[in-house]
Amino acid sequence: MKYLKSIIIALVLVGFTYAILPAEEGTTGKDIYLDKKCNLCHGIKSLDIQGKDKFPDLSDVGNVEEFNKEFLTKFLLKENDHNGKKHAIKIKATDEELSTLVDWLLTLKESK
Repeated sequence: MKYLKSIIIALVLVGFTYAILPAEEGTTGKDIYLDKKCNLCHGIKSLDIQGKDKFPDLSDVGNVEEFNKEFLTKFLLKENDHNGKKHAIKIKATDEELSTLVDWLLTLKESK
């Protein structure tokens, strides 16, 4: 019985360790964008990623003057709005994933 208790405690600790590990090293913003299924709504035509036409294409999101890291982070968390509208869905991501995603989005600067 004493061993069973020790095994259970060890398993719980291992579970917590994996739950708090950061995103895999080398995970890119594009990886997170696809993993979080952002492409189901938003396309990025400059990267041949198709989305729905009724949602904005993000090919040049990095050129939008008011978009900076803080603004986009809060926008994706539905904490602020753009042109009177909040993002449709509050993103479910770790702080690290969200930071990586926003950094990547801000690099998308296809010139028109």
